[in-house]
Amino acid sequence: QFKVNSTFASVPAAVDLNSTSVSLMAIAVKKKYLNKTKRTALIGSAAYVANIGGILSLFLGISFLSLFEVVYFITLRVLINFWNMKKREAKFHKQQCWIDNNFKKQPFKH
Repeated sequence: QFKVNSTFASVPAAVDLNSTSVSLMAIAVKKKYLNKTKRTALIGSAAYVANIGGILSLFLGISFLSLFEVVYFITLRVLINFWNMKKREAKFHKQQCWIDNNFKKQPFKH
C-alpha cells in the first residue's frame, strides 16, 4: 500500500556526529492536497465540569448517608434502646405492684 523510497542525504556540517545521534526522516504524500480535520470535544468544558460536579455530589451524598447511619447506630439507636428498656421496666414494675396489691394480701381459698 505504501511505497518506501529510501534516500540518504548528507548530514549538515553543524552537527557533530561523534557527540550526537542523528536521525532524519522525510515523509511525502501522493496527493497534492490533504483533507484538514479538526478534532473537537464532544462536550464543552462547562458541561464537563457540571458532569464531574454531579458525580462528586452523588458520591458525597452517599458518604453523608453512611456517616449519618454510623452516628445513628452509635448514638440514637443506643439511646432509643435504653429508653425502650426503661419503659418496659416501668411497665413491668407497674404490673408487679398490681399483682402484689391484689394477690399477696388475700390468702388463697381452696
